[in-house]
Amino acid sequence: MKIAIARRFESISRSLPRAVARRLRHAVPQYQMRTRGLRHPELEYQQALALVKPMFPTAQPAERDAMAFYLVAVSGIAELDSSVHNVATKLDSLSELSEVQSLRLQMAMDRMAKFMSTLSNMLKKTSDTASAITQNLK
Repeated sequence: MKIAIARRFESISRSLPRAVARRLRHAVPQYQMRTRGLRHPELEYQQALALVKPMFPTAQPAERDAMAFYLVAVSGIAELDSSVHNVATKLDSLSELSEVQSLRLQMAMDRMAKFMSTLSNMLKKTSDTASAITQNLK
């Protein structure tokens, strides 16, 4: 089914004159506004036909059918592109957040290492001082 739809879209895309395809692509936002909230494919297709009919009043019914199909397909592609862009943007923001968290963790680890080194030096000095005192007492 999906392959048949893709083949039909490719066939229509090749056969449509460029000016007609351009006009239909420019009608995508209007089509999307009309079909917002519709969940039944037949109603969406009827809206596409209703939009195509006044745009191309001299077109034959079969031509209008092909143009409506093209309009629905291009609209779907635009929605998918928008969704992919939104997901990529969210992924980028998560990656940036992860980089910030990683940098903070690295800074905390550096501070802890410096603290441990200072503590170790202090303990060594204390031990050396205690050893020197016991040597002096002997």
